[in-house]
Amino acid sequence: MPQERFLASLPGTVPRSDADIPIMGVIDIGSNAIRLVIAQIDREGNIEILERLQRAVRLGQSTFRRGLLSGQTMRVAIGVLRDFKRYIDLYQCNKIRAVATSAVRDASNADVFIDRVFTATGINIEVISMSEESRLTFAVVRHTMANDPRFNSGRTAIVEVGGGSSVISLLQSGELINAMSLRLASIRLREMMLATPSESERQSAEMLRHHISNVINTTQGNLQLSEVQTFVAIGADARFAAGQLHTQSAMPQDLSAPIPIEFIRLNQLIDQLMDQPPERLAQAYGMPYEDAETL
Repeated sequence: MPQERFLASLPGTVPRSDADIPIMGVIDIGSNAIRLVIAQIDREGNIEILERLQRAVRLGQSTFRRGLLSGQTMRVAIGVLRDFKRYIDLYQCNKIRAVATSAVRDASNADVFIDRVFTATGINIEVISMSEESRLTFAVVRHTMANDPRFNSGRTAIVEVGGGSSVISLLQSGELINAMSLRLASIRLREMMLATPSESERQSAEMLRHHISNVINTTQGNLQLSEVQTFVAIGADARFAAGQLHTQSAMPQDLSAPIPIEFIRLNQLIDQLMDQPPERLAQAYGMPYEDAETL
């Protein structure tokens, strides 16, 4: 998980190593957090990450519970985006792209939020469709795993579980053949569980498993998941699982590099976590409480 840094620690200016090489700022406004990546792309297309920031903002909690973004949630998000804009200005980014996904897309007052952000920061927010989410996910994985034989042969499924939706992309020999977006995601599922209280954490987890299994079964006809040979999972929870199932020395230096996980060991980890309340998870694994709630 990227560590938050505060603006007070920033220098007054950030020197540019090569004025001819563009620097880009990308903002991802998700259901559970707002993220900023600033990167320099050289003439060969190589990407160097200069800054990576993340702030927890529960946009999805407001949207999925009430159907709109609350005034308080908007104010918090705008405050974060103001801070991010200062980083973008300090790095003298040539281009900025800010995208929002299901938490803003599903909010009845999305236009109000977009207008307020532009007025406060000058940032134009692009609300992307589910199909565009799938396309971007596929593009990232293809860039990362271009030389991996598992990706370029046989049937592969890319699964990204977000706060508001999950995207499953199906590939054959490295080429995208089908994609589907499901309303299965950490914040949505948490809101569902709050509406149907249970006696224990394990009972809640079993209810979630049953619900997820039912939804996945309805997709079998379209995606033919039984034929998949390799699953590629992306997202904070997948990275957490990889960190728990591998020693620190075995983890790659490049945070975007794929890490193999055995299905049996992953299930064992899930069983181990099922009885743990968020407070205990946060304490045991040194994670923010907000992340532990949706693990």
